[in-house]
Amino acid sequence: MHDPLTPIRDADDRLRHEFVELARLWQSVRTDWADARAAEFERQHLAELGPSLNRLAAALAEYTRVVRSADRMLRDDDTAANRGGNSALDSGGATDA
Repeated sequence: MHDPLTPIRDADDRLRHEFVELARLWQSVRTDWADARAAEFERQHLAELGPSLNRLAAALAEYTRVVRSADRMLRDDDTAANRGGNSALDSGGATDA
């Protein structure tokens, strides 16, 4: 069965890989460009990339967790309905009545 969240995980993996590569390249450049402008560039453009990537990774992980949980709940409801049981709505949830 194809996991619909695979593209999200793949994108997260690519972002992490590219960030590591950027950090490696920046360190190489930084050894030759070690003046006040380099420090300013790092502060203005690079300093927040790591924390931003961490926040994005946490948000993607939470999104994935919620989607998987919702998928499980929907499958459980479908299974109960196929057995003639009650769905979550029939067992005390909100109704359209």
